[in-house]
Amino acid sequence: MEIDKEQTAAATTGTDDILEIQDRYEKEKEAELEKKKAEQEKRMEKARNNKEMIAEKKRKKEKQAEMRKRQKTHQNLTRALPVDRQIVDRVAITTVPRYKTSWASGDEWRFSAQVKFYYKDQEVKEGWFSDVAQAIHHLKHTYDKYAWQEDNYDSRESLCDQEGCSLPWTKTFQIKTRYCAGCGQTKENLLNTVNIRRFCDKHCTRGNCFLEDCDENYLEI
Repeated sequence: MEIDKEQTAAATTGTDDILEIQDRYEKEKEAELEKKKAEQEKRMEKARNNKEMIAEKKRKKEKQAEMRKRQKTHQNLTRALPVDRQIVDRVAITTVPRYKTSWASGDEWRFSAQVKFYYKDQEVKEGWFSDVAQAIHHLKHTYDKYAWQEDNYDSRESLCDQEGCSLPWTKTFQIKTRYCAGCGQTKENLLNTVNIRRFCDKHCTRGNCFLEDCDENYLEI
């Protein structure tokens, strides 16, 4: 009986050892597979990054090439003033009240008329008068007094060239032929100069009445 117990114990011990070895083998195999999977994912990630880098470099080269092309094409771009451009496109006359205090004549409410001149929603000049009637009466004189002063149209270079529009421009058009607004005769462009105008989406259609400011005389660039 003792011998049978010893044999049974030895057999049990041997079986446990085999199971332990098999379990360790399975774990090592699983760890190896996980390692290979991680390495494969790392290689795939690196490949994706390389692909993205190559694509990004390609996009940068294409953008640089496009910029060089634009710079070469748009050498000496000159923004032509709009046809029949106004110095101001809006005038506002407003009654402005004020409270006067004086130890000599007393305190009271008074008012003045303020005249403001605008171009593309930006104030350019202002004037003050005793009341609205006086402001209207002297409006032409006030306008003429300011009209000769420096014209800062270039400060609106980001805006549409359509009179009365203060939206940003979205498209650039080359003027094929310049015409005199008075007599209709053609003008010669300066050497290597490209005359352009810029309009927002709403005012890109120019019609067919004017010689210079018409659809047939513009080329989008």
